[in-house]
Amino acid sequence: MLKNRSKAFIRLLAILMAFGVIAAACGSSTDDAVDAADDASAEDDEAMEDDEAMEDDEASHDGEVGSIVDGVAIGTSGFTIDTNECPSDWSNTQGVTDDEVLLGQSYVFSGPLAAFGATSDGMKAWFDHESSNDPDAFGGRKVSLVVKDDAYEPARVVSNVQELIESDGVFGVTTLAGTGGNLAVYDSLNEQCVPHLLASSGHPAWGDPINHPWSTPSFLSYATEGGIWASQILAEQEAGNLPVPATVASLIMNNDFGLAMLNGLKGAVEDRDLGDKIELVGEELFDPAAPNVSNEITTLAGTDADVAIIGTAGVSCSQGIESVGQASWDPALKLIAATCTASFFEPAGDLGDGWVQAGGVKDFKDPLFDDDPLISEARQVFDDAGVDWQNNSNAGLALLYGIPTLEALKGANELPGGITRTNTLIAARSAYFQNGFYLDGITWHMDGIEDAYAIEGAQMVRYTLNEDVGFATQVPFGDIINLDGQTPICEWDGQSC
Repeated sequence: MLKNRSKAFIRLLAILMAFGVIAAACGSSTDDAVDAADDASAEDDEAMEDDEAMEDDEASHDGEVGSIVDGVAIGTSGFTIDTNECPSDWSNTQGVTDDEVLLGQSYVFSGPLAAFGATSDGMKAWFDHESSNDPDAFGGRKVSLVVKDDAYEPARVVSNVQELIESDGVFGVTTLAGTGGNLAVYDSLNEQCVPHLLASSGHPAWGDPINHPWSTPSFLSYATEGGIWASQILAEQEAGNLPVPATVASLIMNNDFGLAMLNGLKGAVEDRDLGDKIELVGEELFDPAAPNVSNEITTLAGTDADVAIIGTAGVSCSQGIESVGQASWDPALKLIAATCTASFFEPAGDLGDGWVQAGGVKDFKDPLFDDDPLISEARQVFDDAGVDWQNNSNAGLALLYGIPTLEALKGANELPGGITRTNTLIAARSAYFQNGFYLDGITWHMDGIEDAYAIEGAQMVRYTLNEDVGFATQVPFGDIINLDGQTPICEWDGQSC
């Protein structure tokens, strides 16, 4: 299977299948690609001997993936980037030197979601490790990360990102946290032609390669997750664990993130005509800065709904779990967003028992993965860098984002011209590999304008009390849910797709 082959070969094979070009034309560097193309061309009798000849030969590859024809960069499956629309002072290689690729990040290190800061710390350590071990994969360069705290405040994301671009001179930004912050800079980054990689949000807007070619998604779309929730409710009904219809009450963070998740569920019920099986009887919205969610849960408990849903992130995950457990409410099915990572179950203790989630990533702290080669390696990397993964498993999410960020740069390095901003987006939008932080069977895959979402698979997990540690840990059940290529692209207009 493709996922078992080397990552470099997977990227190469995808280009060969899409465009029928000869294998030698996609070597690991510009020189290799040019030399191989000369060998394959009957008209080229001599190898190039200087930089001028190299530039002439690159121009002859009009239409090849990574080439720029009349200012338009060519990607796979109809994906293009028109650099003619970029600012007059724009550079395709800003932030790239002979020794370094400089990326920027605005992330959460303070406020109610401060626990996620460990993810950024882990990414920085992973970048240092990987680019030091294999600099040739990045054209002999180190991949560096400049980070600024935004406390999960969209206005601070805007100022941080502009400072990163204008003062720090970064190549692009990766893994900005939260839907609100990403939406706040979404149009601006695309207008400035700055790579906006791996928005740390499942909002469907990131799947818009047509109007927002410079932005890419990271994990499962909230719309897809809402559909999976609906499917799980149906499965529980078929198993006799829920009545028909089943009543549903939801705790939702009152921002673009939470509302997108709620709309995903509502859309699934409406689109699949499930109104006679799933009845939405309550939804409570809360401010992300609220000190707790106990009042909202008390209100939801009054519905006595069959299904409880927590659609939130950060400390409110733990608060929601605890509040439901302490309320006079015993829902037969308890669903929780994938953004409520395993680390938020530890504070909830035994009250986390029984919650169900559309998962798929490995719990970085779970002894189940002690022998996993990637987890073992990353734990050692984080130990050496002083990243406290043992007390904050959010550090492990660094692999979820860090691996595909580096894969995009590696893919760009193999295209004509090497690591450029356009090549990085082309490589990101044609990626096809197994991210080792995900369970086997969940593949990282995008393909131009044909498949705009990297992750469209999940593994249902039920958090089950682990007596040895005193809190609930993940127990997978059922088959891997594979929806690869089935999520339609989103032509985002600022309000909806």
